[in-house]
Amino acid sequence: MHDLDVDESGKRMAQNRILDAELDDYYRNNTGDFTPIREFIRSQPYEDGERLLRRVDHYVQTMNLPYQDMWMMLSSARSEKTKAEVYHQWWSDSGPEKRREIEKGLTILMDSDTGIIPKDLNSQFWERYYQLRIEERRNR
Repeated sequence: MHDLDVDESGKRMAQNRILDAELDDYYRNNTGDFTPIREFIRSQPYEDGERLLRRVDHYVQTMNLPYQDMWMMLSSARSEKTKAEVYHQWWSDSGPEKRREIEKGLTILMDSDTGIIPKDLNSQFWERYYQLRIEERRNR
């Protein structure tokens, strides 16, 4: 990874952490004041604004799902293939009950318009996910 990529990744992580804390205050602690969220997004570089606004939408869409932190991490993945690999590892490392909860969340997000989980079964996410599942079965 290039230094520029590391710097950019670190910046994104810091922005996400701050924004998520503000979103927690507003939605979970019922502060009733959206101003800090708006001001934070406005204070960031213009090119980050759309991504941060999408993150607000993703936060709202995942807020009532179990494992929101994991869904938010998936929403930040830079590629569909990476997202599939992280999801598959998470699912594989889970027991039967947790898998059912994860699959329920997956279905909810797939049916939503967030784009966290693609609806198109021909997408790179699903292609990679099914490839990993096939490999997993072969290795049993």
